[in-house]
Order: sequence, then C-alpha cells, then structure tokens
Amino acid sequence: MTDKEFKQLCSTTSKGATLSFNFDDTEVSGKFVGCWEEAFVIDVHGRQLIWPRDLCNYRKSPFPIPTYS
Repeated sequence: MTDKEFKQLCSTTSKGATLSFNFDDTEVSGKFVGCWEEAFVIDVHGRQLIWPRDLCNYRKSPFPIPTYS
C-alpha cells in the first residue's frame, strides 16, 4: 500500500467500518478504530489489533462483509 493510499484510507474510513486483512494463511476482520504511525488499528472481538500497512494492498469492495453473532 502506498503512502497516499494509507493516508486516504485513514482520513476517509469511518470509525466502526468493517475492514478485512489477509496475509498468507491469516485472515482478520474487525472494526476500524483508527491509524497509528504506519499501521491500522482494528477492534477484533474486543481486542485492539495493529496491522502494519506494508502488509496491505488497497482494495475496496462494493459488497459489505457479513457479520455473525
């Protein structure tokens, strides 16, 4: 993810929006909390997770991610 994409995502994403991150065999979905230095902070089941931006590719989907209770 470029610096421009990172800044754009941080400034335009509303808090509480669902974000998904994938890396190798790991997939994480959570609610956007904010950005910190070079990373995204998301809430995953009540825990704060910091996901480095250099592991991200920016892709926006018009379809919402399903949530399960």
